Amino acid sequence: MVDIPSDTLLAAEEGFAVGDVLGRSLSLFRRDFAKFVLLTGLFLLPDLIGSLIEPNIRTGAVGGAATGWSFVVLMLQTFANVAILAVAWARMNGRASSFLDAVRESGQRYRSAIFTSILQGFAAVLGLILLIVPGLIALAMMYVALPVCVVERTGATASINRSSALTKGHRWKVFGIFLVATGGGGILVLVIETLAALSNPTVVAFTTYLAQVVYLPFSAITSLVVYQTLRTAKEGPAVDTLAEVFA
Repeated sequence: MVDIPSDTLLAAEEGFAVGDVLGRSLSLFRRDFAKFVLLTGLFLLPDLIGSLIEPNIRTGAVGGAATGWSFVVLMLQTFANVAILAVAWARMNGRASSFLDAVRESGQRYRSAIFTSILQGFAAVLGLILLIVPGLIALAMMYVALPVCVVERTGATASINRSSALTKGHRWKVFGIFLVATGGGGILVLVIETLAALSNPTVVAFTTYLAQVVYLPFSAITSLVVYQTLRTAKEGPAVDTLAEVFA
């Protein structure tokens, strides 16, 4: 049986607190900062190369390339997120994980993870098109779908349903965390891109890449901490799945 860290149990006893979740996420991020940044940098490197070769690829100025490239970027980010989640989950449960283990895990889970990410994006966009509130609810409902997919090794639909069940009763708090961890990172990238645009396309490409390399791991880790906190609070320590990643 795998021992569960005392801070994990304490978090469950104290309940779902936004400040606690963000604090634990930042602490976890700092522990393996170099590994998280290297993994993210590796997976997002094609995006950097594409942006250097064709600076307007994201804007749609190159025919209809922007739509296709957006999907490529989504895949790259999903690969990175799976690797980050695998490393962070191992760390949360007192196990060592190598760089190659994380890359291997990303390769094993990429189909389910990509379909999960696509469903998340589609539902959120559809909700926002219909009305703002349904879109926000969808974002909160599906916030921990990718951690579920990686840790519990479920398919896309099962991951979405599981996320909906876990976030029930805490969705406004979850949405607040989403705004800080994910929305805040997106705003940071936008600001950096805007400032860099005053210089030249090469600076824009590199600064956008570096910003993503930093904020993407923190965003993924935060979703994992939310998942673990909600699951432990609702169901107790998940000792049956602690050893599944890297099995």
